[in-house]
Parts: sequence; structure tokens; C-alpha cells
Amino acid sequence: MSPKMLSVEGREYITPNMIRLTLGGEGSHHFSQESIGQYVKFLFTANGSTDISAIPEGQRPMMRTFTVSGYQAESGTITIDIAKHELADLNGEITPDIGGYASRWALSTQVGDSISLVGPRPIQAMPVEAERFLLVADMTAQTALQAKLVLLPDSASGYVVLDVPTEADVQPLELPDGMKLVVNISSESSLSDCVKALALDSNDFAVWCGCEFSEMRAVRSYITSKKGVDRKMCYFSSYWKHGVTEDGHKVLKREDNAALEQSK
Repeated sequence: MSPKMLSVEGREYITPNMIRLTLGGEGSHHFSQESIGQYVKFLFTANGSTDISAIPEGQRPMMRTFTVSGYQAESGTITIDIAKHELADLNGEITPDIGGYASRWALSTQVGDSISLVGPRPIQAMPVEAERFLLVADMTAQTALQAKLVLLPDSASGYVVLDVPTEADVQPLELPDGMKLVVNISSESSLSDCVKALALDSNDFAVWCGCEFSEMRAVRSYITSKKGVDRKMCYFSSYWKHGVTEDGHKVLKREDNAALEQSK
């Protein structure tokens, strides 16, 4: 899939720790209302530039994955929400070993800047053939969570667990009447401990989980091993890992998935 060039038409904080970018321009005609909830990959050079024309032939760009949070038909623009990550030096060196490509760009980009991306592409489906559900997400997966919530049947019951730095980082969520929102403040307890504290009195429910690597593994182990939920009714995905670049995280994900397949 060929890269598309989009321009920054807006940048704002929608919560204290979430930046919303509005992107438009010629490349945005590839998007539609159906693109909401799908993912794109931002492209960078190894030193963090968005000018990928400088990449030598045969060398791949650095890619960072994000979920499309909105599409505005009247303006032909899309929105991408990026969780804020604190960087020690916004203007310091950036390399594949250091990482921080998308975070640094989101914190410093201005209206009129350009970014190349590939996509949109659909994310993996969530099991919806159930009556009870457990959806678990941290800030990095909040956009994907919102896309999954609209797929739930009106009769759905269960829990939505959202891990955020502060109460002010909770965005409005439309839930079926039977779904309860549980907010976990990350500085007060771990996401996995919050899940373990829920009153899950049976194993008859579907699960979707997107969060940090170690927390995802802890939730997955609890749900599938302790609670005995059928893996066919579960989707678990890590979006990042503490202290590891996205490229290092991808390696860990592949190793984790391979080990999981061998254990079946």
C-alpha cells in the first residue's frame, strides 16, 4: 500500500494527557466514515523526520501505529488521538534505540506540517456472540475501545475497565445500560489488579483487552487460567511496553504470540 501524505489542520489537548490531531489534504480522500476504528501507520525517518523522501532506496521507514478516532465528511479530515508520553528532552537526539518518534512529533507538530502514513486497515474483530462482556483498555487503546463499544448489542452486560492517569482523562463513552464503567487511576493500582477485583462470577463472557504488554499478559493469565474463559471468546493485544521502544515491543509481541500458540 502506497504512503499517503496528509497535513496537520488542527492540534489540541482533549484531555490533560491526550492530544488530538486533525489531518487533511489530498491524501485524506482515501478515508471515510468506515475508517473510524481502523488503524494507520505514521512513517518517519530514522532520525525522526517526517520527510520520508530522504530514506535511501531499500530502507524501510520507522512506523508507528494509531487508531482513527474520527472522520469529518464536510471537511474531508480525520482525527487521530495520541496519548501523551513525557520525554526527557523534546529536542534531543532520536534514534531507533531511543524511540519516541510519534510522541515527539505529536508534542511539537504545528498546523501546516505534513506526515506520511499507510492505511487505513481494519483491526481484528472482537467476539460479539455473547451476552456478557469485559472490555479492558488503557490510554493508548482508548480510541480502539470506543470503536468496539459501538459493536456491542444493546442487551450487553458486564464491565468496561479503563486505566487512565487522572479522572480528567476519561473521555465520554456510550455504553449499553447493562455495562458498568470502572475507572482505574494508574498511579493508585495496576490495571490487572483492578480487573481481578471485579465480581466476575462465571466464565461465560467475551473479552477484549488492549493495554501495556505486562498488564495485558497479567490480565490474559487471570482471565484464561484463573477464570477459565474460552480463548476463542477472547482478544488480547499489547499496545506498548514500559521501557521498550515500539520496535522492541514488536519483537516481544511475536515471541509472546509464538509461546502462546505452542501452549495450546
